[in-house]
Amino acid sequence: MLELLTGRRPTERLLTPQTLMAQAQTQLLDLVHDSILAFDIEGTITFWNRAAEELYGWTKAEALGQHIYTLLKTELPQPLADSKVQILQQGRWEKELIRTRRDGTQVCVTSRRTLQRDGQGNPVAILEITHDVTDLRQLEGALQQAHQNLQFCQIQQTQTLEAENAALKAELLKRERVEAELRQRLEDQTAIALCTAQSYEQLEQLIDSRTQELEQARQQAETANHAKSEFLATMSHELRTPLNAVLGLSQVLQQEIFGALNPKQAEYIGHIRSSGEHLLLLINDILDLAKVEAGRETLELGPVVVNELCHSCLSLIQEQAFQKGLEILSQIDPAIDTCIADERRLRQMLLNLLSNAIKFTPTGNITLLVQAQTEGITFTVADTGIGIGTEQLSLLFQPFQQLDCQLNRQYIGTGLGLALTRNLARLHGGDVTVESSLGEGSRFTIYLPDLAQD
Repeated sequence: MLELLTGRRPTERLLTPQTLMAQAQTQLLDLVHDSILAFDIEGTITFWNRAAEELYGWTKAEALGQHIYTLLKTELPQPLADSKVQILQQGRWEKELIRTRRDGTQVCVTSRRTLQRDGQGNPVAILEITHDVTDLRQLEGALQQAHQNLQFCQIQQTQTLEAENAALKAELLKRERVEAELRQRLEDQTAIALCTAQSYEQLEQLIDSRTQELEQARQQAETANHAKSEFLATMSHELRTPLNAVLGLSQVLQQEIFGALNPKQAEYIGHIRSSGEHLLLLINDILDLAKVEAGRETLELGPVVVNELCHSCLSLIQEQAFQKGLEILSQIDPAIDTCIADERRLRQMLLNLLSNAIKFTPTGNITLLVQAQTEGITFTVADTGIGIGTEQLSLLFQPFQQLDCQLNRQYIGTGLGLALTRNLARLHGGDVTVESSLGEGSRFTIYLPDLAQD
């Protein structure tokens, strides 16, 4: 395989098992959707798979022997010398690059590079896997621009309506003063009383008209937000399909169906798979939230064995808590046997709250409490973590909101978990509440009412 990547050719042309394996590996690399290429330390291209031909426009025969930075006019996020030093020292390198195709158009790709060494440990080649993220970046830009435009329109319309409402209030006060003067001067004149009545009627009509305009503006804003959610909900297939392909291929490579992997290859493939699974979880959260907001989520209600569900959730987060030295506790009311809910969604809500508790609890313990209520059931996740200030509680359940929003923030996440949890709870007819004090921990409670099965 090293001979294929470095451009060296074996002296024997016999179809040995090693040669057949190399051919099979080459064919496998041509089946991969991501472009795979290799070049020597000086940048001369020695390997170029079929996906690279489709992405960049040059055939394998045209690309081999060319200098990679000259051929693709690569725009690096750092000086070339620094990137060489990094890969020689660390053995790997991962960045986003801008490259130019054969037709002159530019493409944005994620580049993952691995240093290849010969039997004596000398660096001989660099293996690069790139994935085209141009459409994703354009989609992100379009969504961000649409969101900014929507915010601008909402702010502008709100300001206009507030100004009109202030003018109406001022007009109302003015009319009230005029009417008071008229009543004092002309209390005995019926004609003035009729005029005043007509003025009231006109003012009420004007207020009704403005109220309808405010309601129309609110409905338009909700329609725009609903359209955004509909768009994201319909993108589920397009977003998940390429990511599932990455996960599937990485799993095939991990199973070593097409040949054994060396430890470094196994490590990198593991990174690819874990990163893909993490990205899939984020995409699923976004799409689930959009689906709920678009009104396209339906619950599959049924009896849920509470004790089994809770212990299953605790076992899933046990290892994560153990790594941080946290103690996991549970208090489940023995009188509770089952509840009526969508089991998959209830599990998702509990895991969101438990994962958040672990994330924001540096030391101490996390407790899951389940209690029966008069007309329902509550699931409470209590921690001894960093807590939340009173002024920040209003931001908790807003999508894409992070309380720690600095560039160097300590806690990672998209800010979707709590928003999705509250929406799913309300879809059940319940809600999520929070009690917290800064530096003393938090208590998040899911309330689900008794639901009769249809």
